[in-house]
Amino acid sequence: MDAVDSTFKILGIKSSFAVSVDIKQFGYDLFRQPPSTFAPVEKSPIERVPVGPDYVLGPGDEIRINVWGRIEGQWNVVVNRNFQNTSQALR
Repeated sequence: MDAVDSTFKILGIKSSFAVSVDIKQFGYDLFRQPPSTFAPVEKSPIERVPVGPDYVLGPGDEIRINVWGRIEGQWNVVVNRNFQNTSQALR
């Protein structure tokens, strides 16, 4: 019997090589949750990250407007410093 085994025996521990069955690998929880968005990854993913519902529009933000039905169209509008509509197509 070596010193480690005798120390564990004195402390009342049966084995110096106790294995826990509660081992949890890092990162598994990430894939068990439903996706938060189905947004496609575009040219620059850092600039195309979806924002939360509490986001406030600011100058330089781009709004993509899609309309379909009797009238169809697609417009990209950039918010200016005065929060005014600068697109001639939407006037």
